[in-house]
Amino acid sequence: MFDAASNRPVPSDRAAVARTAHDRVLAVVQGRRAAGVSVVIEGAAGIGKTFLVQEILASVAPGDAKVLRVAGEQGRRNDPFAVAGQLLPGPAAGGDPGEAAFDYVDELCADGPVVLCVDDAHYLDAASLTLLRRLAWASQSLPLALLISTRPAASREQLTMLIRQAQLRLWLPPMSRMMVERLVFDRTGRWPGPQLRRILGQAAGNPLFVAELLRAYQSAGALAEAGPDTIEARLELGPQATGLDEMIRAQLRQLDEPTLDVLAAAAVWGTDIGVGDLAAMLFSPADGLDELIERAISSGLIRREAAGTIGFAHDLFREAVYAGLPAPRRRAVHRRAAQVLAAAGYSPSLVADHLLRASETSSTSETSETSGIDTALVTALHEAVAATRLYAPEVTADLLSDVAAISGPDMSEPLLRHRVEALFLRGRGEAAETLIRERITTVTDPAIAAQLQLTLIRSLTNRGETAAALAAIGQTTGIAGLPGATFRQLEAVRSWLLVLAGQAQPAAELDAMMARFAAAGDKDAQASVLATIASVAFLSGRPDTALGLMRTREDLIADLDSFRSRSSALALPAMFELAGSGPRSAQAAVDRARRLSADARAAWVDPFLGFVAGAVAFAAGDWDGAVAELDSALEVAEETSTGWVSIPVGIRSYIDAHRGRTGPARARLESFRHRGLPLQFGHDRPGWAELAVLEAEGAIQAAGTLARTLWSAARSNPGPWAADLAPDVTRIALAGMDRRLAGQIGDDVSALCPPDVSRLVDGMITTDPDAIDEAAAELAGTGRLTAEAFAREEAACAAAAHGDRDRAAAALETALAGYLRMGAVPDRDRALGRMRALGIRRSSREAHRDVDHGWAGLTASEVRIAALVRDGLTNREIGTRLFVSPRTVQTHVSHILQKTGLRSRVEIARFAEA
Repeated sequence: MFDAASNRPVPSDRAAVARTAHDRVLAVVQGRRAAGVSVVIEGAAGIGKTFLVQEILASVAPGDAKVLRVAGEQGRRNDPFAVAGQLLPGPAAGGDPGEAAFDYVDELCADGPVVLCVDDAHYLDAASLTLLRRLAWASQSLPLALLISTRPAASREQLTMLIRQAQLRLWLPPMSRMMVERLVFDRTGRWPGPQLRRILGQAAGNPLFVAELLRAYQSAGALAEAGPDTIEARLELGPQATGLDEMIRAQLRQLDEPTLDVLAAAAVWGTDIGVGDLAAMLFSPADGLDELIERAISSGLIRREAAGTIGFAHDLFREAVYAGLPAPRRRAVHRRAAQVLAAAGYSPSLVADHLLRASETSSTSETSETSGIDTALVTALHEAVAATRLYAPEVTADLLSDVAAISGPDMSEPLLRHRVEALFLRGRGEAAETLIRERITTVTDPAIAAQLQLTLIRSLTNRGETAAALAAIGQTTGIAGLPGATFRQLEAVRSWLLVLAGQAQPAAELDAMMARFAAAGDKDAQASVLATIASVAFLSGRPDTALGLMRTREDLIADLDSFRSRSSALALPAMFELAGSGPRSAQAAVDRARRLSADARAAWVDPFLGFVAGAVAFAAGDWDGAVAELDSALEVAEETSTGWVSIPVGIRSYIDAHRGRTGPARARLESFRHRGLPLQFGHDRPGWAELAVLEAEGAIQAAGTLARTLWSAARSNPGPWAADLAPDVTRIALAGMDRRLAGQIGDDVSALCPPDVSRLVDGMITTDPDAIDEAAAELAGTGRLTAEAFAREEAACAAAAHGDRDRAAAALETALAGYLRMGAVPDRDRALGRMRALGIRRSSREAHRDVDHGWAGLTASEVRIAALVRDGLTNREIGTRLFVSPRTVQTHVSHILQKTGLRSRVEIARFAEA
């Protein structure tokens, strides 16, 4: 067991686990933590997870926090958003239960701490598990204690991802011998004698098993007082069960058939069942079930809930009843459940799930012509896919995976296509690719075969598997009789992939391709190639040309909104604006792209827009804003298995390094390298961030070695990244007295970088304060405040070296103000140290007191968001208004709380009003 935040072991004995879980939750409730926490408690069935959760909830004093409780139910694993249904007071507004539930929890957190308990998470549907992952992420900044109990379920990918997302993972071990004896005392008022202790030892510390053994002996009258404070087993009830399930089966053998029918219907139904539904399941009038229900309740296996429904006292009882049903009977009851659910208007996925269970190992004669699956099931599956594929693809994928397990290669081609798409949409691209390769040769419908192959290429491209994607494109274009439009589409995708990989085709080849597409009148293909040609112009240092080409592209596709929305080229104009005109123009382009994305419902483009927005905020010196954008976008990229993350990973790690957080920066960079992800455009942004780590740690010699490698890479694969890299490698070279590297940079910089950066580097090498000041002024004029701050430090040092103390002091103050705004503490310390070495010390801090906290320390974005919080808007409403994700808003809110020392959105609203 490890703490995800610190990677430290957490206590492993039962009492210590309980204390740890209590303490973490109550720390949020009592305001002892700045934000929230997510805790997962794992353990075997019957080990007492639910009891521990109840104890924790009982320890929350009334009024200290809002307590929400939801639970997974055995028969609802393919019922989308079960958690949302239990959380929300009514139907989801806008039709997306996940977003509505997230917003609901967010709104509750605005008023103070919230404890959300999720019991039996292993029974939840995949869409609910995704929602919980997002809430676990949000708990890092919301006053939310997310407490999850689950059994281990290694085969459920979404559950595994949720457990990994949690900040704390605890394993609940069995009870000790003393705890077992205490349980006996609590139940009987006496301590167990030697014989009873030996019998209870069969339970191996499982509380439910202990309780059932005690109940069995009490019911049989086999317990007797053996002293003033001891109870003993008078006899053994025959050969003892080897497990709790065998003991339950023995109990079931004592029940009559009508009572077993009630239990069978409830077990197949899968969750608490109302009397009306139970009557329908049993083909019986509701008023005739009272006696049967009472007999079932008296067995101890069933209980009546306050709402009037009945359910099993423990899910192990349900599992034992279900496992004991003969296969033909189990299938028949599942089919009846599907009929009752369909008639009552339950979700199509739930109906389909019961029909799937009814079809397992079934040899029905009523089958589809295209598969061995029951035609009723095929119809239900198509309805379920239509109902879930857009807003709950995780559930679609799980449903169709169950179909595949039953039908194998007999799955119909349309269902196969839906399954592949659902796997890709839920971020399981590799599984989709494997399935396509297994089945593509057996597909008879050419249209479906083409769709499968395009999904394969799209998935490989998305994951950054460039070589494999190019090979798949080559294989597909070699198919005889391939439609011309498909061939051109693949050729355009290939040209874009080569640009992404830093291997762009020569301009002549791209021009020839454009001419062919124009001659064919294929506007889609022309638009794709124009984006590629524009990117090549951008990478060769001609951003204005790139923007002109993108405007031509916009004119070309003015009537093709669907094409625009599904193209990542939506993010390109902002990138080009940043290189050509600076952050202000780039931000306007980001806002425009986000409006287009929202209008076209092209949410899959959002992470790429977030990457660009993060780069814009970074260049503008708004590092808090960059963190908010990049963290949100990188999380979505992780969910969707997006591999083109080298630029945001590099920028985010660079920020951490320059804020003195070299550990997290190294961890992020190491994770990137471990995954073997590609460098977008061939630019080594992660290497640039590693250089920052080494400099922050004072490893100048190692930094010098890396600086030489990076500059060599920039010379062989130039592009906009050289403008960020050049000042850093120059500073490293000069600090390490590597005149050879400094001279090489000086020779190359005018060809690789814009004029302002070229002047800055030349001034650094020649110690020319005039050249550096001129470059700094140009950088400030275009809004590149991060670069300006570094330039002002160099100007201060150059002026000091020339003996101009006043000029040096003024430049230093400007640099330090920039570093303060960015939170770049190591850079501040470096600048002060360099100036001291040159004989200049900063004057008393009273004369220039730094403002890095309170309302005065908020960025423009944070001030705007605080005002919207004051107006009562939720994170999603703010995000909709600003065209950013709710997660980005949440990160901004977290920064506001940290800077102001406030505890909640309510306090933000109160102080913003004042």
